[in-house]
Amino acid sequence: AAPVLHQVFSENTLHPGPSLSLQCAASGNPTPEISWTLDGQPIPESKRFQISDQSVSAGDMVSQVNITRLKVEDGGDYKCIATNRVGTAQHIARLNVFGIPYIRPMPNVTIVAGRDVTIPCRVAGHPIRLIRWERDGMPFPANLRHKAYPNGTLVIHKAELVADRGSYTCVASSEYGQTARRSVWVNIMACVKHRPFTYVDPPKIEPFSFPRDLSEDMRARVLCTIIRGDLPITITWMKDYFHLSLDLGIVVHNADEFSSSLTFRSVTATHRGNYTCIASNAASTVNYTAELFVHVPPRWSVEPSDTQIMAGTTAVLDCQAEGFPAPNVTWMFGGGKFYFKITNKYMNIEW
Repeated sequence: AAPVLHQVFSENTLHPGPSLSLQCAASGNPTPEISWTLDGQPIPESKRFQISDQSVSAGDMVSQVNITRLKVEDGGDYKCIATNRVGTAQHIARLNVFGIPYIRPMPNVTIVAGRDVTIPCRVAGHPIRLIRWERDGMPFPANLRHKAYPNGTLVIHKAELVADRGSYTCVASSEYGQTARRSVWVNIMACVKHRPFTYVDPPKIEPFSFPRDLSEDMRARVLCTIIRGDLPITITWMKDYFHLSLDLGIVVHNADEFSSSLTFRSVTATHRGNYTCIASNAASTVNYTAELFVHVPPRWSVEPSDTQIMAGTTAVLDCQAEGFPAPNVTWMFGGGKFYFKITNKYMNIEW
């Protein structure tokens, strides 16, 4: 007999902090197995999530998801699926957790030109007022081939090779004006139609990386080389999945038909991020991403100063620092004075 669910969980809205148990019970012959998903993905591998299964009698199975210290990002659509070789039964219900919007990571999408692509934007947090999409900082969709649904799903009909390739950003807003943003890269591959026995070799990028110990004011260069693929090949660059801004002062140089470099005459903290080399020919589009770290010595953003107060009153001493890696701020007291020390891997500053 196919599985039958006879005990399920209901939609719920909770505040962060408490523990929660979701339970499904199913029967069938043979005894069904029960699996779980959150927003269409397997339950997160975390010590806070525990799944337990118990066969209570012949043909009956009970499964529980136990969540400790509930967090905002634990909200979403939970589904239990009971399966045996005869059939499947499933149940889905939403868990809302009060808090600011949170968007789950979205994997990059690759599709052949001319086909439809669907990109779900899964959002946690409550209450959520609006989920919308942007492209290059502009509202999206822009034409009738694109459709954005209220639940965050974006659909591109008959994807076009050049027009639809790029970065898309999902933006979720709460009723209190708080927002979350997350981007996804959509790669459109050409559907190549050539005469018989003609083959176009797609491009292949040699992996590259930035020096690991770059600090502010140092020089840097990275080279993207296409080690395979039929010409002509078009090479472009992006930073953090957006087109390179001229304001960054980065020099792009295409040395030949199959290589391109980025030159940084003096790196700064604003250069830190992910740089993507994109190579395209008639067969396909490929990309490779490397992360640039710029180490910034600690510096005061709010420098402490001497303060005089009356005995018995409350004193507030401001002390804030910035840098990369994030500095540690230490407070010390001795001889009637406070001493401040900020430290990261590259420098110590005392006051």
